Amino acid sequence: MRRSIVIAGLMLAIATPFSAQAQPTDAALAETLYQQARALMDQKRYDEACQKFAESHRLDPATGTLLNLASCNEARGKLATAWVEFNEALTAARRDGRDDRVAFARERIAAIEPRLSRITINVPNESDVPGLEIRMDGVLIGRAAWGVPAPTDPGTHKFEVIAPDRKPWSQSIQLGAQADQQTIRIPALVPAPRAAEGGDPVTPGGPIVGPDRSVTERPTPTSVYITGGATVLLVIGAGVTGAVFLDKKSTYNEKNSDPASSPSDRESARDSARAWGVMNGAVTIGAVAGGALTAYLYLTRPEVKRSARVTPWMTDRGGGLTVSAPIF
Repeated sequence: MRRSIVIAGLMLAIATPFSAQAQPTDAALAETLYQQARALMDQKRYDEACQKFAESHRLDPATGTLLNLASCNEARGKLATAWVEFNEALTAARRDGRDDRVAFARERIAAIEPRLSRITINVPNESDVPGLEIRMDGVLIGRAAWGVPAPTDPGTHKFEVIAPDRKPWSQSIQLGAQADQQTIRIPALVPAPRAAEGGDPVTPGGPIVGPDRSVTERPTPTSVYITGGATVLLVIGAGVTGAVFLDKKSTYNEKNSDPASSPSDRESARDSARAWGVMNGAVTIGAVAGGALTAYLYLTRPEVKRSARVTPWMTDRGGGLTVSAPIF
């Protein structure tokens, strides 16, 4: 079965059914990758084997596959990665009620922990400026991890530090294969150079901020929105009253041409049509007046001067100008 555990060529058989969530095609491919990974482990081609174990577990997650992946990473010297994977497998084995896997994961965790290499990120108070960001190998390290001896795989690790209005800083360290303890101290970042005397600082790769300037704007006053809204309502009213007027007028014409209708019916229909016609005329005049008033208020709105900042910027992706002003 593909859920067996391989360690330095020694196989511990552990039978596990396929994940119920995996699709048949994924499960079949996962099984093929698992078998290939086992063969590569036997040949001590650990890098290739780990890649196949990882893909097999992604396609069809299973505790046994995860234990094999952890064992593979341990064999190729990635102890921190193996330690994390064994801990994940321990949790999964407890959930599954597999005491044999729980015991195996605990054994490997206990064996790995004394051999872990660790890196501590030390950020002195004078270095902890607002907006400070620390990345290791391109991955952002959260503040909660600062000052913590974090298990890390051996090899070269690059640290990059940035902050607003400061020059970036970077440094690489070489971490030993086993039980190496290293601390990287983040220095106080140097303020970025100024674009010009009295100007704002320049952050390499970031925006170049220009001086404050004044811009003239003509904001739309509240009165325009009020009269405009009223005009819209009047236009709707004109349409409704106009439709009713036409209907009443049609009714009057029918009764007036019908010899069977009484004079009182014709007079009532005429009065109703006349009333709606007067109403429609008044509402239409109001809509026209409202539109004219709205246009007048908008076209004669006053000018307002505001302080603005013109910001030229340039990065490796291009450049441009940004104009920003406060919102009143």
